[in-house]
Amino acid sequence: MPHLRKRHLAPRLATALKHSPIVGLFGHRQVGKTTTLEAVSKNYLTFDSKHTRLEASEDPETFLAKSLMNSTPVAIDECQLVPEVFPALKESVRKNKAPGSFLLSGSVRFTSRKAIQESLTGRILSLELLPLTLSEISGTPLPDFLIWASTLAEITESRARSRIGDRRSLPKKWRDIESYLARGGLPGICFMREPQARKDAIASLLRTIIERDIPLVKRSLLSPTVLLELARLISKNGWSPLNMQAIKSEIGIAHETQKKILYAMESVFLLRTILLEGDFKGPIHVFEDQLEQRFLRQAPEPEDEEAAGLLFRNLRAQYLYRTGMDFTPFVYRTRGGADVPLAFRSESGVVGFIPFLGAEPTLSNQRSATSFLRRYDRSKVVFVSTHPHEPVCLDARTMIADLATVLY
Repeated sequence: MPHLRKRHLAPRLATALKHSPIVGLFGHRQVGKTTTLEAVSKNYLTFDSKHTRLEASEDPETFLAKSLMNSTPVAIDECQLVPEVFPALKESVRKNKAPGSFLLSGSVRFTSRKAIQESLTGRILSLELLPLTLSEISGTPLPDFLIWASTLAEITESRARSRIGDRRSLPKKWRDIESYLARGGLPGICFMREPQARKDAIASLLRTIIERDIPLVKRSLLSPTVLLELARLISKNGWSPLNMQAIKSEIGIAHETQKKILYAMESVFLLRTILLEGDFKGPIHVFEDQLEQRFLRQAPEPEDEEAAGLLFRNLRAQYLYRTGMDFTPFVYRTRGGADVPLAFRSESGVVGFIPFLGAEPTLSNQRSATSFLRRYDRSKVVFVSTHPHEPVCLDARTMIADLATVLY
């Protein structure tokens, strides 16, 4: 099929199936979980099927035993729809701990559902599948710029210039970046050629998430229309903590209810929470996919915020898809005006990214970098140009690179 792409998670998934009896693959709806399951297993089942769902809920022990008679892993899609099967899964792997017995997928985090979490604690190895990254769409290897920058003792001119790739591919990379900003990375939608078709598809997908997935985590008396309006307000808020009082005044949702709905939206992978550090505190809520953000906002994003979203949605894969690499994304702001829109902390160090729009970083950009570098040990700053710009070393802890260099 022309739109199939090799996923960067595939090697990590193969390793997980060799070590754990149950492997979970989780992520946003239409992110590619079903395609991945069907590629890995010849024994594919889905609880989207009413017949399969009924069979599993009525007699989960027999259902699992019969499924294991065929090839393994037994791949069960949308498994959160039948919570009755999880105690039986627990008993099945207690009796038979063979690795790679079950491969489960879901569009809801199991940690948000108490009965499921209690059944599988210590028995499942969970992985996340993100929307397609730029490198997956273009069929290039998983990039390592973020890891390279975090582990580098110091930046030199030769090391900065070593990041220059094949210059002949640059025009295509920049075209792909522009396309990604408009189309996002959800496989079932981003390859649609007609803008109206993409718009209709993302609207339908959001309705499904709001009407079907969120109630699995948090039942609410709020109408889908009100929940969708809350999502729109979040998208318009940009890279700042929500003003819950303003939201209450505008659409009448109480503070505690807002918190519960935000938790549910994150549990179904619609939102990601990024913490704010520096002189301010509070969560910042970012939509999982680039197209969701653009569709819900219904107006152009500021170019620097759009660049920060693009960086976040692609750079996190450089950690997440490699085994054993824990990381924390955050935003750094101070009362003095320092603003680093995106940073990543890992065992290797801290790297901040500051998008800039002109030919060179502004004085404000430079002051933000100085404040950031003073605050965090073993830190570096990358000024990211939103237009083509060859990598340049500014000093041992700062450099300039463009989006194509950082994301490919």
